[in-house]
Amino acid sequence: MRERMMRIIALSCIIAIGFASFAAISRGCRSSRSSNIIMKDRETTNKPQTTLGQVTTEFKELTSVKGTTKDGAPYSAQIFESRDGVRVSVTRENRDSPARADKEFHRRIEKALEIIERGARVDQKGQTGGQRVVARFAKTGSSESEAVILWTDGPQLYSIASSSVTVALEFEKKFYR
Repeated sequence: MRERMMRIIALSCIIAIGFASFAAISRGCRSSRSSNIIMKDRETTNKPQTTLGQVTTEFKELTSVKGTTKDGAPYSAQIFESRDGVRVSVTRENRDSPARADKEFHRRIEKALEIIERGARVDQKGQTGGQRVVARFAKTGSSESEAVILWTDGPQLYSIASSSVTVALEFEKKFYR
């Protein structure tokens, strides 16, 4: 249900951008369907941190959402867009315990079309903790698939989704590794 809600929200954002400036539309926009969903307008661009000989992708935050999953876990989600127009969504769910985060992690990867990479999560300090999977999942109502990076960190479950596995991995490297 949460995944369906996230896809509906993402589709709504795409439609809004097509008709008018997203910033102008979403400034006064609050969801009237539920009191536990908050949308915020974002017009920030994360400047790349380049090193000699390395190109880094810039990502612009389009929107952020907070809410509660069907089973009651609080979550936050953000949608970004790369300079070349590829969208990336990031979701963080706060589960009751590491065991519940692991259970939801395994429930989700059972639905994968393909597991591209699987292993322990390595944080920014090089320490391992939690699980991590890069996989392809079917998009609801479409013959297309999307790349998703899922990982656990204690009671939190993270996901980064994009139509491009390369862009999803670049985003993860830039902000989470």
